[in-house]
Amino acid sequence: RDLNKIINNRLVRWAILLMEYDFDIEYKKGEENQVPDFLSRLPLQSEVDENQEHNDSEIKLVSSENIEILVPGKDLQHSTRKDPILRLVSSYVEKGWPKDPKTLSAEV
Repeated sequence: RDLNKIINNRLVRWAILLMEYDFDIEYKKGEENQVPDFLSRLPLQSEVDENQEHNDSEIKLVSSENIEILVPGKDLQHSTRKDPILRLVSSYVEKGWPKDPKTLSAEV
């Protein structure tokens, strides 16, 4: 498939999903927004331990080409409220992330 079509389809799905929410996007410098800044500085694959093993159950692959079902926003909200990790992430998004990324639980 054409890369532009794949990217546009992905953006359309996100746009539809996010239409239910009222939010503003604000630019923050990396030093003020440490968690995303930290994630953007993850080591390159070549720097990761080559002997690191993963269980098949730990590895999940999601391909946007295979996802054709849109989840209604209400279902997503309900499922998010039931999931303890997503509740924690939601709380961080609303109230602010910890200053030190090391204080985050491994699940987050």
